[in-house]
Amino acid sequence: KPQRTKVAKDVTQQTWLGCTAGTRLEAYIVKEGGHTWPGAAPDKSLGETTRSISATTLMADFFGL
Repeated sequence: KPQRTKVAKDVTQQTWLGCTAGTRLEAYIVKEGGHTWPGAAPDKSLGETTRSISATTLMADFFGL
C-alpha cells in the first residue's frame, strides 16, 4: 500500500517504498485536475491547472538538476 501525504489542498502524494533494487515510486494526485501540466499557466480549454506544485521542479529535483 502506498503512503499518502497531503501536500496541498488539491494535491496528494502517494509513495510506494520497498520496490525492487531499492527504487521508490511516487505519484501526485491532483483533485479535479484537467489534462494540464501542474504549475503551468492555466488553459481553461484543458481543465483546471493546479499551481500548488510544479511538475517541472519535481522532475528537476528527481533528476538532480
